[in-house]
Amino acid sequence: MPKTKEPMKLPKAEDVASAKAIVEAIAKRKERVATVKANLTKDAKEGKVNKYDPKIRQAKKRLKRAQRNLYKELVRCRIVLQEKETAAATAPAEAPKEA
Repeated sequence: MPKTKEPMKLPKAEDVASAKAIVEAIAKRKERVATVKANLTKDAKEGKVNKYDPKIRQAKKRLKRAQRNLYKELVRCRIVLQEKETAAATAPAEAPKEA
């Protein structure tokens, strides 16, 4: 029986300061995909979009690239946060000494 691997627990994009710009870029690129798709549907016969059309392909590629960058940033921040937590846990907790 194969072992199941639990998915990584990533921090939310709203909690990571460096990911906010990427989230905004993703929103813009989603809008771009929607507008390109709408324009191509108007021009196409039968209202179908050719998914191999260069315009829609480029828009989708840019969107996916931004999503990959967001994922990488969240993984990187997850690792940094884990290192901080382990450092805080291993450091002895010193009580403030009163004179």
